[in-house]
Amino acid sequence: MPQVFWIKEIPLRSRDTLSCEVGSIDVWGGSSNVQDATKLFGLSMPKVSVGVIVHNEEKNILDLLRSVSEQKSSGLVIDEVIVVSSGSGDKTNEFVLKYMQKDNKVRLIVQDSAEGKSSGINEFLKASKNEIIVISSGDVIFNEMTLQNLVSPLVQDQRVGLCSARPVPVNDSDSFMGTVVQIHWRLHHVLERHGETIAFRKSLVNRIPDEVSADEAYIEAIVRAKAFKTVLVSDSLVFNKGSENIAEFLSQIRRHYAGHLFIKAKASYLVSSMTIEGSAKIVKELLKCLFENASKLHHIMGYVLLEGSGRLLGIWDFYVRRKHYRIWSAARTTKILNKNGIEWYRK
Repeated sequence: MPQVFWIKEIPLRSRDTLSCEVGSIDVWGGSSNVQDATKLFGLSMPKVSVGVIVHNEEKNILDLLRSVSEQKSSGLVIDEVIVVSSGSGDKTNEFVLKYMQKDNKVRLIVQDSAEGKSSGINEFLKASKNEIIVISSGDVIFNEMTLQNLVSPLVQDQRVGLCSARPVPVNDSDSFMGTVVQIHWRLHHVLERHGETIAFRKSLVNRIPDEVSADEAYIEAIVRAKAFKTVLVSDSLVFNKGSENIAEFLSQIRRHYAGHLFIKAKASYLVSSMTIEGSAKIVKELLKCLFENASKLHHIMGYVLLEGSGRLLGIWDFYVRRKHYRIWSAARTTKILNKNGIEWYRK
């Protein structure tokens, strides 16, 4: 019987095409046959290993795992999801074990004592079996297109070694700390810093030093040193929650800056926020924030004061105390995300 054949492009991202659908229809009978071109022509889609490094994440781990299971991934295969639980004393492990009964891609690795995020990442890297690696914190939730969009540049361009999702804070911007958090992550995006959820090639980084506290920045330094490109993927969204009190926020800035100083000493690499160009971008963006809402001048000045104080404390920790934040106390107010704030972004 005569048949009409077609080829339909399936976009991996809204502006990129990496896969296609091949189909045929029986002109007389009306029946159709649709096949994935990757199967028809013997092609294979890239497989991805997802690692979630957690410590006491009972309040968010199920929401995160559900958001991973609900990913739309026509251009890749989420092959395995490995949760590394480092010294969790709450119900995190119990919740993951129950979720494993629903999704056989999920695995759990338990470290009996808290050994730090870098140690957890190394455990995941040893256990993972794919070249494309995704590492995420446990206190975020993914948009349904997060992983597909995140991995796309790695699949398209062999010279891309690291991609990072864009964190979207769900804090209420009407409060002082809400504004501080919004500014912090806005600058994070402007500076094209990498954090919260990243994807990279395992062949470039198969282990990081256990004493590293700024793991994403260290991976960035290694990838750049090997002459690979890094990409901030603006349409790969991960939702997080910033600290709701000054002490926690200050502690995070302090730890991050000490970690960045460690990377400067260890790998001779400056993250963007430590460069002259980066400082100029910060000033420009803060002035833009002020122009957009002059009534929040005191909030903006408060952010500058907290950021500056945190950096000074980080300098004290690194040069005077010789302290490495391999293990740190979690910020408790970041663990319960505002689901209504997340729903606003869902497409």
